Amino acid sequence: PQPTLQPGNFEVDKLASDGENYLALVVRDDNIMESVSQQLPVSFLEGQVYRLHADLMRAELFLMESSTKNQKVNYATPVKLQIWGSNDHCEKQELLYTTPLITTTRWLRYTLEFTPQQGDYNYLILQTAPKTPVLFPYNGNLLIDNLVLTYSENK
Repeated sequence: PQPTLQPGNFEVDKLASDGENYLALVVRDDNIMESVSQQLPVSFLEGQVYRLHADLMRAELFLMESSTKNQKVNYATPVKLQIWGSNDHCEKQELLYTTPLITTTRWLRYTLEFTPQQGDYNYLILQTAPKTPVLFPYNGNLLIDNLVLTYSENK
C-alpha cells in the first residue's frame, strides 16, 4: 500500500478539516512505515526555527489487507508522526520532530516546532512511526490535513 487521499478508501469516512481531501499514512505489521516527501520552495536552514501546523487524527475504522495475515484487518492503532529533513525525496537524513502517539479520533490542530541541527535540507519527509518500544509490529493509521509551514528568527 501507498499513502492515500481520503475520505473514501479503506472504509475511512471522516470529513476533511479543511477542503475536501486529506492524507492517510499507515504503519503495518510487516514493519513498513509509510511516508511522503515534498521538495521545499526554500531550503530548511541549519539553526533556523520552523513550525509545521497540521490537523491530525486517526480513524477508528481503516480496513485494509494485512500482508502477514492475508486478510482485511482494522488499522486503528495510534501511531506517531515523524518529520525528517533531507536532500533527496526518499532518503531520510535528520529526524527533526516526533509527535506523541496521535490517539484522538477528531481533528486537533498541532504546532510542531523544530530546528535543523545537522545541515540545510531541500525536502520535507512526513513518516508514520509505531509506539516505542514496540514488542510486536502492528497496524495503525494517521490522518493529516491543513498543513502550513512557517519559520521564525534564528535561535
